[in-house]
Order: sequence, then C-alpha cells, then structure tokens
Amino acid sequence: YQTQFKEWSYLLSTKQSILLHGLGSKKTVLNAFGEALSNEGDVLNINGYDEDIDLNQLFNYIDQIFLDSRVSVTTIDNSLRDPSDGLITKAVSIAKKFASMRSRPLFILIHTIDGVGL
Repeated sequence: YQTQFKEWSYLLSTKQSILLHGLGSKKTVLNAFGEALSNEGDVLNINGYDEDIDLNQLFNYIDQIFLDSRVSVTTIDNSLRDPSDGLITKAVSIAKKFASMRSRPLFILIHTIDGVGL
C-alpha cells in the first residue's frame, strides 16, 4: 500500500476522506501512512475499538495535545434541545482555535471507525 500514500495524501489535501475496509487489521498500514503524513501535518491516531473513546474525548484530545487546553470544551450547555448541538459547538470551537493557532493540517487516523463509542 505504500505506493499509494502519495495518492491518498493528495485525496486528503482535496478535503476527501479515506476508508480502508476488508478482512484483517489495517493498523500497520494506517500507522505507516500516519508516519508519512507527519511530514505534511500533525497526526492523531485514535483507537476506535477502545470503549472509552467517543467524540467528546476526541475533541478533548485535540484540545490537550495540539491547543494546550486553550479551548474550554469540558462543559456542554445542558439547555440545548439536541445533545448533538453541544458536539457541533465543540467541533466548531476546536476547529476555529486550531486554524488560528496552527499552520499545519491535522490528520485524524481512526482505527475501527465503527467502535462502540464512536
């Protein structure tokens, strides 16, 4: 698969996503691709099969690792009618702060995107 890394990188640069599927683990391939991507941007590996990982935790990781905990994402307004509104607010806050503080893109590699928490 390493021969396809440049093509995959190009796809990501055009705002597309990549999904690897099929029998067997893709962890080795994703880790190698993440290593190649680290020359172009920041890389965050998420183990989606970990039951403790959910979108809130993902946002917290991004804030802690890349933004030095400068975005207050620990509280969600309980008055929101739809709980997903809180996640959207968090995502927008993180994205805005990331864009203002960092010049390199963030690549999020998720192992097992259909994990329990995700």
